[in-house]
Amino acid sequence: MSATRVYLVEVAGQVDYLVRASSPSAALHHVTRRLIGVRVATQDDLIACLVTGTAVEVAGQPAPAEAPAPPDLPLWPHSTVGAI
Repeated sequence: MSATRVYLVEVAGQVDYLVRASSPSAALHHVTRRLIGVRVATQDDLIACLVTGTAVEVAGQPAPAEAPAPPDLPLWPHSTVGAI
């Protein structure tokens, strides 16, 4: 097994997770795989997003500034701090 370190994963400047991992990207992946899902969009997904005005973003380019997350929705489940 490769050497590991404990990484601090922050969201919006708050300490949310401590993760033992072999690299920063492995620590980030450990946290995000529980919170974010990625799959190929179906035709129904595309239609639903077209109706709501969701734009197609290009990976590696800046995201549109006009679509911030709603302030009343928590982006990270802070109740899971220490659960890792």
